[in-house]
Amino acid sequence: MGGGIKCREYESRENNVQKRGKCRVTILVCVLVPVLAVLLQGCSAGKIQNEKIGDIDFTVVKEEDYPDEVKALIEKQKYEPFQSVFLDGAYMYVLVGYGEQNTTGYSIRIEGVYETPTSIVVDTNLLGPQPDAELTGENTFPLIVLKMKPSDKEVACV
Repeated sequence: MGGGIKCREYESRENNVQKRGKCRVTILVCVLVPVLAVLLQGCSAGKIQNEKIGDIDFTVVKEEDYPDEVKALIEKQKYEPFQSVFLDGAYMYVLVGYGEQNTTGYSIRIEGVYETPTSIVVDTNLLGPQPDAELTGENTFPLIVLKMKPSDKEVACV
């Protein structure tokens, strides 16, 4: 019979250890969450570093003027949205595709092409067909190719 009491005492100690473990986890969470929240709010340095420092000169390339390598990249990727960069030595080509669309009438608006301290940002938007546009059921692949001076910076398409 004494063995039963010892067993309960043992279980009781085990439960206390588990409770202390849960308590430690709760305290840890209660302390870490507010600290992390404060630290994350203070992370504006990343935003400052990504501020626009200047516009980038670029040209929109006509389809008939695409280099063969650019044509090949487009053909491989055109069915899904994509962003690619191709360097030919003299120029950098930035390709932005919006994937397969089920009708005609789409266009792409360039919101901006600019430089930050760490990257080149290409900001584009796909515009749907105009309400008064004559549409066909033909599938299309809206994309744009921009040509600019080469850069060692990362290109970010947004």
